[in-house]
Amino acid sequence: MVLVGVAVLLLVVAVVVLLIGSIRPTPLQSCKSIVFSKQRYDCIYALANSTNNYSICSLLAGSGPSQCITLLAEREVNASGCGKLGSSPAYSSCMENISYMSHNVGYCLRLNGSNESSCAFNVAKGEQFMNLSECSDIRNASSSLLCSDIYYYNAASRLDAPNYCSYLPDVNNHTLLSIVETKDYVNQTLASESQSITTAIANVTVSASCYYNTAILTKNRTLCSYSGGTLAASCSGYLNSTTNNTLNFTDALALCSQSPYGTNDLCYYALYTEKALSQRNISSCFSIANSSYKDTCIVELASTYNDSSYCSSIANNTTDQQACYSSASYGLK
Repeated sequence: MVLVGVAVLLLVVAVVVLLIGSIRPTPLQSCKSIVFSKQRYDCIYALANSTNNYSICSLLAGSGPSQCITLLAEREVNASGCGKLGSSPAYSSCMENISYMSHNVGYCLRLNGSNESSCAFNVAKGEQFMNLSECSDIRNASSSLLCSDIYYYNAASRLDAPNYCSYLPDVNNHTLLSIVETKDYVNQTLASESQSITTAIANVTVSASCYYNTAILTKNRTLCSYSGGTLAASCSGYLNSTTNNTLNFTDALALCSQSPYGTNDLCYYALYTEKALSQRNISSCFSIANSSYKDTCIVELASTYNDSSYCSSIANNTTDQQACYSSASYGLK
């Protein structure tokens, strides 16, 4: 009789436990029961995020579903996730973002028209235009040409391959010169104060500027003649003044100030960077007015001496700062 009573008691307890379990709300039910929309949105998104469940996103109102799906897809770098957005503008944006994050232009090729070209160009830009094959993936002819021209311009000095300058047009191109002279890969145009520079470089061709740039950065005086006219004279004068490190700094600064508009910043960059490296003194980099060239000077200094402490001086440009830390760690130049 006692055993029967114990069995009945255990059965009752089991039934109670099952009943309690059946009425306990699920995490999703808990989220849906929240009265305030902001907190309810945050709860549902957090649940979708923690469970990688895209279907939960559909419970959000307004633009919430597409924003939720986009956030999940980009977090996972998941093209299939972006596909759940259909053919909406959010789909193109999602695919472009995962292309950029994964450095994979292949995702861009799933897009159509201007979206594909914009996406592919931005991937190349994110790689600092260091991969020529990425330029060929840009279907828009003018954007593809601009990409390859930037590659050749930069590669000429970076790889000490001045023959690349000959691949560039012997004409003026304000857009291209504005980008390469200011290293403005983000906006693809000069900043507001640039109008005077843009006007002044009207007579400088892309190939001439490339030879000048390469001659200064590689300290190859024989290339100066290819830049032509006053640009060639300025190039030779500057390199003559720096021969054997017997630099008359005042005279060199004067040469920079007399160089053709649009090339002044490069001249000052080369001058102050050489001084910073020879004296291991970052203050010379701070004397460079152009912020992009100033950051490049700091990267050169950190890389040359494998000293990442210089990198903290790069402000307002996380890309340059990260490149600085990488260069300092691995001695990249």
